[in-house]
Order: sequence, then C-alpha cells, then structure tokens
Amino acid sequence: MKKFLIITFIILSFSLSANSKKSKEELRGEELEFGKIKKVLENDFLKDQATKKVRQVKSIKRKRIKDDTKKYNFPDENDFWKYFSELWLVRNAQELKWDFQKPDYGLRVSIEGTLEKFGYLEQKFRLLLVDSPVLTHFCLPYSKEEVIFVLSVPFIRTLDLTKREIGILLIEDFIRHELGYFKNYVLTNEVKNLIGSNFKKNIYDQKTLDKVLKNISYFVYEKGFDFQQQFNATNKVSSILKSDLEYWNSYLSLLQKIDRLVKTNALYKKYTNIFPSPELQMKWILPKKKVL
Repeated sequence: MKKFLIITFIILSFSLSANSKKSKEELRGEELEFGKIKKVLENDFLKDQATKKVRQVKSIKRKRIKDDTKKYNFPDENDFWKYFSELWLVRNAQELKWDFQKPDYGLRVSIEGTLEKFGYLEQKFRLLLVDSPVLTHFCLPYSKEEVIFVLSVPFIRTLDLTKREIGILLIEDFIRHELGYFKNYVLTNEVKNLIGSNFKKNIYDQKTLDKVLKNISYFVYEKGFDFQQQFNATNKVSSILKSDLEYWNSYLSLLQKIDRLVKTNALYKKYTNIFPSPELQMKWILPKKKVL
C-alpha cells in the first residue's frame, strides 16, 4: 500500500508542475491516463495481497495436515522403550512390589562411581528397588542415553552384598543390555515394522503391541539368557574388571555368593533359568590349571 501511495504522489507532483503549460484537452487526456495507471496499480496491489493470502492459507493447511498425521505415529525406537518399559513395570507392580517405602542405601552414588571407573562415563540410569525376589536384578532399556536398573532388596539383603558387589552386578546387567539380547528378543519383525510408522490409514495393530508386553514378561521371568549369551557377557565383565584386581576378586566373590544361594534357597531356584549359571561363570573366568 505504501508503494502505491508513493508512486501516486510522484505522478501527482509531476502533473501539477506541468499543468500551467498545458491545454485543457492535454490535461483531460493526462487525467484519463492517470486514471488508467491508478487502476493498474490498484489491481497489481490487490493481486499481490490475494496471492500472499492464498500462500498463507495453503501453508496453514499443510501444517494442520502434518500435525494431524503425527498424531497417528507409532513411537520411534527411542520413545518406544520409554513407553513399554514403564508400562510393563506398571502392569507388573503387584508382582514386583516397587511401590514401598525405600530406605536410603546410598546406592546411586556408588553405582555411578563403579560405572565411571570402568569407562561408562556419565551413563544415565534410573534405579528401581523392588520388594520382591521374583525379579532379582535386570537392566531394562529406556532411551539411547538411559537405562532402568531393577534391583531386588530381598535379594541383596539375603546375599549381604556390598555396594561394590551391587555395582558389579549392575555392570554385568548393563553389558547384557549393550549386547542387545533382550531387545532382539522383544523386537520381533512385526514390532520393528510398526516402530516409527504411521497408522492413520491402517488398522491399529493392538495384538502386536500386547505381544511386546508378553515377550518382556516371558524373557524376564522364564526364558532369560542362554549359555552362549551368558558366556559372552561374563567374559566381557571379567575382561573389564581385570584392570583392577580388587574389583575382579569382588566379581568372583559375588558369583560364589549367588552360586551358594541358588543351591540352598528354594526361593531363588528359578534364578539359573534367567542367568545360567554362577558355577559355570566362575569356571569361565578362573585361570585354567596347567597339567604337568
């Protein structure tokens, strides 16, 4: 609009300065020409405004469609684990008994120190203490930067574990997590196809999502890790801890305690179904005796 007014003012100025030298017919003709120019300028201005409005409306519509489509997105893998790990813990609250008054054991600082000592600097984690022997210890995925350590208070009390031994136990869980055994079992091809996809135009596949929770329960409570997976994890832990023999000896002491527990306490008879087997773990890491 400003552009239009400026141009009009300039034309009027020229017109006024020349008026005294021109005939009435010439002035009338110029007025007609000026009227035409004015209409052209007005039309151009209106067209520009109309074009801008159309563009704005199209942009708003595209944004609305995009925002509406996002509402039907399945979470990507990072957000997927946040949702399902938390959902599984909530649904298993009765078995795990995590909603109880927790004493301050000062474990977080100790666990952070152990992780940092062996190269896991600034590793983020959440610590969930449970008042049940059903799940003794486990590392659940949460995000790319963070995990959830689930730890049974009855388990660590029965074994009378030191803070160092607890830290080593959770390092072992974290290494299993890093090796991806749990994730690979839970994330079937069906689930992988859903992650990050959009279901606005498709049927919502509730059965596949329910199966995720069933797979987590089956792995954590019954299936656990096979011997090869446990062998790989045990040897990696041993290799890491050998940089500090005191910690390596604490790992051996931890395995001895667990071995005695599972052989004498019926409450933990299923432990070796999930983590086979403390006795074998000790054999795997102990130096082989030379036969003379």
